[in-house]
Amino acid sequence: MKIHTLGPAVTDSYRAAEQYRADHENLEVVGHPSFEVLYQSIPELRGELLLIPAAVKTPTGASWGDLHYQYGDRLVLIDSLITELSPLAILERRGRSGQRAYCHPAKIDYLTRNVEGPLEIMPCPSKWQAYRCYQPNGDRLCGATARGTGGGRGL
Repeated sequence: MKIHTLGPAVTDSYRAAEQYRADHENLEVVGHPSFEVLYQSIPELRGELLLIPAAVKTPTGASWGDLHYQYGDRLVLIDSLITELSPLAILERRGRSGQRAYCHPAKIDYLTRNVEGPLEIMPCPSKWQAYRCYQPNGDRLCGATARGTGGGRGL
């Protein structure tokens, strides 16, 4: 049997699925590029497991509650678990004056409360993906996972 969640392996969701798998034999963790893609795949995943965090918020702004009411007639809650999240690191390039900031949607409020000035928020499916978008673009800010960035000061 498979357990489907957000990938890649550095995401908190994937790590939670691996933790769940450790207590349940014969599970294979499958990472998806976004929760939207995962939810759109529900018809093909019949009989398999989904791991969705209660704090999920998609780049389009859908929360767990929104997704539950949209897809709840096709899903059954069978278990739950609590895991620790990777620390959030806010990365800022010194000398950059741009206002573009990459961030997981669930962390946008935190980022805007802790960074001065107006921001152009670029929502990403995961903290890891936020860091991946931030790296090559030369933009000013990123709310990423300290685990996926090789360190950083968690806030």
